[in-house]
Amino acid sequence: MATILDVLNNLKSLNLRVELPKIIQAGDNALIMANQNQLYRGKKSDGSDVGYYGSLTYAIDKEKRNSQPGFGKVDLYDTGDFYNGFFVEVKSDSYLIYSKDDKVTALVEKYTDDIFGLDSKNKDTFVNEVVYPGIKNYIQAKTGLILR
Repeated sequence: MATILDVLNNLKSLNLRVELPKIIQAGDNALIMANQNQLYRGKKSDGSDVGYYGSLTYAIDKEKRNSQPGFGKVDLYDTGDFYNGFFVEVKSDSYLIYSKDDKVTALVEKYTDDIFGLDSKNKDTFVNEVVYPGIKNYIQAKTGLILR
């Protein structure tokens, strides 16, 4: 059984500055899926609409393929290449969601870089479902404490 001194030493060994980027990187699929689902509903990270199609004919065609964003709203999904190119780059104090697709520069120029990232609701979900449990598991593993 661990002594109070053992627990204290284990607590002192915690390093969330190092561990948090690992937790976020481990949740990169959740970040990517949330960003893609957000775009598929026609929303950017700031909560605004991605945009509107200029062609009525194309808007009708897109409505048949994806009605989630609402008629005429851009979802940035056509062939799937842009979505399939998504990746997450985690740094010590931030993370970046981006795409390796060839169209990314043109899409950012047209729709701004707010097409990448999560709106406040999706950020809350990511924190509650990935970050907090990751931190909890890390603390429990390092200290032997059981957190509820």
